[in-house]
Amino acid sequence: MPRRIKSKPQKRDWRWYASFALNAAVALSMVLGSVLLFTGGAIAPRPSVPTISVPTEAPGASQPTVAPTPTPPEPTPTPKASAGVIAIAVAGDSRDGVVV
Repeated sequence: MPRRIKSKPQKRDWRWYASFALNAAVALSMVLGSVLLFTGGAIAPRPSVPTISVPTEAPGASQPTVAPTPTPPEPTPTPKASAGVIAIAVAGDSRDGVVV
């Protein structure tokens, strides 16, 4: 039986190392993005929201001043499609051809 000849190991050039580093950076950013997404971004403290207190009475008045409530506008009627009408849209692409 003939002896099997071992092949020489191939040398890795700069492109292999560059692609390995780029893939590692993409994987790391995906992991960090997922962690920040599911933890709510707890790394940076969130600013506190100021609270606003509404006075119940106007100064110098015995009863509170209340603005009138506006009435909502009347909704516009939508046209109803008849039972026998069907709308169809067709689109195409002939790529490099001229036939449309």
